[in-house]
Amino acid sequence: MKETREAEMILSAINKNVADKKWKCIIENCEEYAINSHIYQQNGILNSVAENGHLMEVKPIDIFKWQDKKFHEITNFKRIGIKQAFSYPTLCNHHDTSIFLDIERHPIDLNNYKNQLLFFYRTLLSAKRKTQIVLDKETRITKSQILASNPYCGSVINMSLKNIGVINDLLVRHDAEISRISNDILNDYKSFTIIKFEYDLVKAYGMSMNFSPESQNFVYTNVFPYDGKTIVIVGSFTEKTDLWTKQYFDTWRNLTSRDFEIKLTTFLAKNSENWGLSPKIVENIKAEDLNKFLKLKSDIVTKGMLSDIELILDLGYQMDYNFFAENNYGS
Repeated sequence: MKETREAEMILSAINKNVADKKWKCIIENCEEYAINSHIYQQNGILNSVAENGHLMEVKPIDIFKWQDKKFHEITNFKRIGIKQAFSYPTLCNHHDTSIFLDIERHPIDLNNYKNQLLFFYRTLLSAKRKTQIVLDKETRITKSQILASNPYCGSVINMSLKNIGVINDLLVRHDAEISRISNDILNDYKSFTIIKFEYDLVKAYGMSMNFSPESQNFVYTNVFPYDGKTIVIVGSFTEKTDLWTKQYFDTWRNLTSRDFEIKLTTFLAKNSENWGLSPKIVENIKAEDLNKFLKLKSDIVTKGMLSDIELILDLGYQMDYNFFAENNYGS
């Protein structure tokens, strides 16, 4: 129908305009334009996962093309160059270099509190910029006079209005957390509880910033390969570290190799938005397991802010397959 086609064109144009927008550096009072900042550095981390300069990341298609699509058509693995790995226009070149210098040069002291906190800080800044980008899109939708006059767009606009309220609350919380972490970095304070685990090397990386269901405190997880090991760094603001958070930390503790692989598979499936795998791992995943994974990931992607929070925060939930089992690496 004409009205439906018109709405699709406007929504696609909004998406394109948001994607093309130039953002200022996220650091307060900086007027420089942001560059695309990788959440993990290429040298030493991403190149430990890459094969021939390429990675595999899960990418959803344009939200306005979901209609009548099957789950594996909404989101699927995509082979990308290492320079196209997950990044957001977060920081200007100066701040991207100066703030994270200690975790950009090698060797990285991963037992150092400040260095551990810098991984959380980069995750947090990227999350805030991603949230700002979503807010920009939702705001444009609510301000479109063409969409407002279209009888088929009422539910879309109402959903955007609801999302804006949630997003603004989230941005306030982001700013409070940025203040806490910045204070620690600048003044050598230690107001976060941080724990590091090491496991056998798995060619995968991921990160998450979930809420505790008890205190609503941010709980960070960074997983990445470094120096022949897989590093897991978890942490949260100490004053709000509750029982759920402590139990979550313990889910990463003292795991066998197999249990760690299943834990990591589960983490990537339901907790981590930004993550990637070695192409060889993806090539050797059983089709049945891949379909289960993509179905769950598509459900989370399509629900967006209405995702099943109980599932995401369920500490006992685990996948019934293992992406990283020996037979998934091939011969």
